[in-house]
Amino acid sequence: MSERGERTRLSRDSGIPPASLNRLLAGGGTPTIDSLEQLATFFGDPLSVVLMGAGWLTPDDINRVRTGPPAGSDPITTDVALDELGITDPSDRRLIEAVIDTVKRNRTAGDSERTAE
Repeated sequence: MSERGERTRLSRDSGIPPASLNRLLAGGGTPTIDSLEQLATFFGDPLSVVLMGAGWLTPDDINRVRTGPPAGSDPITTDVALDELGITDPSDRRLIEAVIDTVKRNRTAGDSERTAE
């Protein structure tokens, strides 16, 4: 299959519009969190894997999120965390903030479902 045919199939199967997919594959623009979630779902990977593959997060970043702050420490704000990670581009910051919001919503929804059981 040609590269164009593969892109067409990926666009169709992942639900990402062709123009958005072409821009993403060409390294142009900043993908939306929805596009990244669609790619993660399409490839059967967690969103964190896609973010690491894009170079936005490292395995250490993921582990810090999973384990949380050391006991007794004050909670860190998203802005402080992004500053400490050296993430200064406004588009990258908005994207990561959207991921954090999604994780918080999913975690809250999961807690609600467990409470209902």
